[in-house]
Order: sequence, then C-alpha cells, then structure tokens
Amino acid sequence: MAPLIIKGEADIAACPLNLAAAIYKKTGGKVKMIAINTLGVLSILENGESIKSVADLKGKKIGATGQSATPEYVLNYILEANGIDPKKDVEITYYTDHAELATLMATGKIDIAMLPEPNVTTVMAKNSSVRKALDLTEEWEKATAAKGEKTSLAQGCLIVRTEFLEAHPNAVKAFLAAYKESVDFVNGNTEKAAQMIADAGIVPNAQIAAKALPNCNIVYMTGDEMIKTAKANFDVLFKADPTSVGGEMPGDDLYYTGK
Repeated sequence: MAPLIIKGEADIAACPLNLAAAIYKKTGGKVKMIAINTLGVLSILENGESIKSVADLKGKKIGATGQSATPEYVLNYILEANGIDPKKDVEITYYTDHAELATLMATGKIDIAMLPEPNVTTVMAKNSSVRKALDLTEEWEKATAAKGEKTSLAQGCLIVRTEFLEAHPNAVKAFLAAYKESVDFVNGNTEKAAQMIADAGIVPNAQIAAKALPNCNIVYMTGDEMIKTAKANFDVLFKADPTSVGGEMPGDDLYYTGK
C-alpha cells in the first residue's frame, strides 16, 4: 500500500498509524492524515491458563503479526514497560499473514499469539481451548499511565496525498462523509453489518462477525481529537523507537482538519 501512495498510484489509503508518519517522512510531507479509523484491537491469545499478566510472557514463545508496524511497536512497548526485553526475554516469531497465524493458533500448533480482531474472535470460535489472556489496549493504557503519558491506543488511520487533496478538496470531503456514514452503520447495525462482512469473506460467518464487531474499535475520529490522539501515540512510539515513526516526530502539517 505505501508504495502506491508514494508513487501516486493511490490517492487515499487506510494504513497503520505509525505508517502514516513514516510515509509523511519519506515523501517530505506530501501526505495528510484525515481521520483515525481504528483504536486498539490487539490481544494475546493462549491455548492454556498460564498467562495472567504481561510478566507471565517472560520466557515464552509468541507468534505475532505486524512486524515493523504498529503491532510490533505496541507489543515491544508493553513488554519493556513490564521489565521484559523483547529481544532477550521472549521468543517472538512474526508471520506476514493474520490468517496463517490464526490457523496455527486455532489448530493448536502454537500456544500463544498476538492477533487483532476479528481474528481473535475467529480463533476462539474454532477452538474452545483458546482464551483471550491479555487485552493489549488495556495493557497499553496501563503502561502509558505508569510513565505519566496515558493515552488511548490508536492503530489505524486514513491518509490522502496532499496533491490530490489540494486538487479535489470536495471529493475528499465527500469521501469522509461517506466513510463516517459507513462507520455509523457498522457500529449501529451489528447484524446487518456482520452479514455483509461474512459475505465479503472477511470472516467465516455472520455469527463470528457479530461477536467480533464490538471489539473491533471502528471509529471516525477527525479534527482536534484526531490530532491529540495521534500525537500522543506518536510521542510514545518515538520515545520507545524513533524508527517506528520514520525517525522523527511528524510536523503539524501532517494533519488535515477540513478548516
């Protein structure tokens, strides 16, 4: 996705929050964030009962997705905040595909995994022995609060090429209006939305989609609230690992508020 935006082959994209900052840096500020669309959706799943706290992950093998993106940085931050060195104290294996890791977890081939929704709900529906051991949104808030920088975890956003925005401002406003309508529909019509999600092949069936949707933290956050939330997340990520946001904090011109 990032190359498409950078090359101008796509004008608007949904991407991990940290990737928006990285693309901003790589393009010299030629993209704008127009909305936050996803808050925290990550969990630690366990086929067992041994993980009661983050500290219990020490010495364990963890399957995960999202390397070099928000999930990796979130996991590392939470581990480090709990005195665990991600490189020495745990063995993390990253998979490129959520579905692959979900299948391994559901079939009992691995015992601990970090996955996002709706994969979390899908795995637990397929294997009753798998449980949600840790909600990483809650653990993120605990970790940031302990450092005096409590913030809500934001994982996804919408970006637009600045050139396209300047040439077609009304088209971007129309897109955002339609996007908000879509978010409101999904959050307000769980059963109908669940059937549409299942029909699209995103999850195996509507029942699983209906269970997953309330945990997917789908939002439409714009304006000052978007800026405040994004900056707080970028600040935490930058302090933990500057490369996570492209090596430096993005400037205020990353954000588009429609004003």
